[in-house]
Amino acid sequence: MEYISRPPLLSRGPGLEFSHFSRNLAECMNQSRANVAEARWIGNNKMHIQALGLFVNCACSVGSGGYRVDGDKIILQYEEICNRPKDESCSICEELIYEIKDLERKDYTFEMERITLSNYL
Repeated sequence: MEYISRPPLLSRGPGLEFSHFSRNLAECMNQSRANVAEARWIGNNKMHIQALGLFVNCACSVGSGGYRVDGDKIILQYEEICNRPKDESCSICEELIYEIKDLERKDYTFEMERITLSNYL
């Protein structure tokens, strides 16, 4: 899975339900990158996607989520909102949940995209 960071361009696709939860850091210790732990279909056109990893810096929090479809790839987006300078030695383990309705039912690959927003000067 590819992992990239870009300027703020959150795609709020239709039919998205997004949630996130902090997890025990031990659950992410073997995750050097964002990882889609589970992707499963619910009915014919709704997909449940669970991503787990060291997504967020300790100086930041998760904001909204988004996604876009590019052929056979779903780009899962999330906002990292920072209220103070980042501490590069500290990350928080997060579970990100995406439920997307009205998708064409086929096999997809996944890419994570972090959108960092800074609220400090």
